[in-house]
This record gives sequence, C-alpha cells and structure tokens, in this order.
Amino acid sequence: MRWASSRQEAWLLPLLLHHVQRHGAGDLQAQGFARWLNTLQNRHPNTRHKWYHLLRRFCLYRRRHEPDCFVPSTDGAAKLQPAVIPVIVELGQITSLLAKASALASTSVSPQRGPALRLAIVLLYTCGLRLGELLRLTMEDMEDHRTVLRIRASKFHKSRLVPLSKSTTRELQTFLLRPDRRRHAGLYGVLPRSDTRRIMQSALRTIGLGFNHRAVVYDAKGTMNSVLRGMNLRCPIHILNPFVRPGAA
Repeated sequence: MRWASSRQEAWLLPLLLHHVQRHGAGDLQAQGFARWLNTLQNRHPNTRHKWYHLLRRFCLYRRRHEPDCFVPSTDGAAKLQPAVIPVIVELGQITSLLAKASALASTSVSPQRGPALRLAIVLLYTCGLRLGELLRLTMEDMEDHRTVLRIRASKFHKSRLVPLSKSTTRELQTFLLRPDRRRHAGLYGVLPRSDTRRIMQSALRTIGLGFNHRAVVYDAKGTMNSVLRGMNLRCPIHILNPFVRPGAA
C-alpha cells in the first residue's frame, strides 16, 4: 500500500495496520474496522469524523487497484459537533502556570523537567507556537544571536521567523546554561508530547481553567497581538485575519 505524505495520514494508517495485524487479520474488513473504531471512543467526535473519512478516502484510492478491498460506508462516521469556544489565558494565569512548572520535581529521565516546562510555557505564550512546533525546535532553529526562532515546515508545510522579546531571550539563555541540560539536537525535547499535555492539564486545573489541555497551547496564541504590542516593535502590526489573532505581521 502507498502511504499518503501528510503527517497525520503517515501516523494514522500504520496505527490501523498494527491493529489489523494484532487481531490476526490478513486485511482490513468491516468487522476489524468497527472494532478499531470502538477503540477511539475517548477521542472527540470531530476527530473521529475526520479520521473516518481520511481512511475511507484511502480505501477508495486502494480500490482503484484492488476492486475487492473493503471500503467504509458513507454514513458510519461520528457526527460533527460545534467547535469549543476557547478560554483566553490571562497574564496572571500564565504566571501561576510558570510558578507550578518551576516547582516540578526532576526525575531520572528528565532532570530538567521543571525548567523545561517553564521554558515551554514562556515560548508558547510569547511566540504563539503550536505544541508540535515547540517540540520540534532544535539548536539550529535559533538565529540572530538567539533572538529569533525559525519555525520550519509547520502547518500547511510553511516556515516562519518568530522574534523573541528580551525577557524570553533571558529565559532561553538561562535554560541553555543549566549544567544538567542534556546536550542533544533538541532545544526543548526533554518531555514527550503526552507528558507535556498531562502536566499542563494538571496545572490548568489548579488555576481554575478546567481540564482542556489545549488551553495553554491555543489560548496563549490568542494573546499574541497584545504581546507584539508590548515588544515595542519599530514597524506597524497588521492583523491578517480578524478572527485569528496569531495571524499578525
């Protein structure tokens, strides 16, 4: 089978293949597909809807060359739900998150667990990064004396430059100079994505923002416009999309 090139498809298709093989099936069939769908009940309905139709399109493509292969029906996907209204994370709440991150105990796997998460929150809040962009940062992505970050091949395979404020640069320098920081290519990659989300979820509960771990990642981006104004940039700031505050230039 030919895997699609997008990141999500490249992750999702092998996951389904592993499920099929684990249950001793030689190929994808209706019963096995239904069993796999049942393992996704903890996922948001919109995510399940998207994955269902992604896999259905793949099966339709496969049927061009294998006419007898299984193709899911058009009406088996989860029903779409209205989008969740975001909760804007305020400056005081970010301060609480930073305090909680700084107090985290180190572990043998991640001796710089607290400082790493603190830097992660600082970069998410001041730079408007997505979580995946943060975890993919490397030392080579710091430019102009570590005052600019290059975000490579992100959403829609686009790259961009993100300026760092003086306070963010100081946080970054402090982290890089820690004696217990592991010397590897990754700038931040000391915590797996799942651990990062779990820690942020716990921190959000303590400051009364509920259980949605995405709040830090996305709602911090909602304040990007005010952060840019606070940087005293010597150029005009234009909002490219009035409904997406991170769309500023």
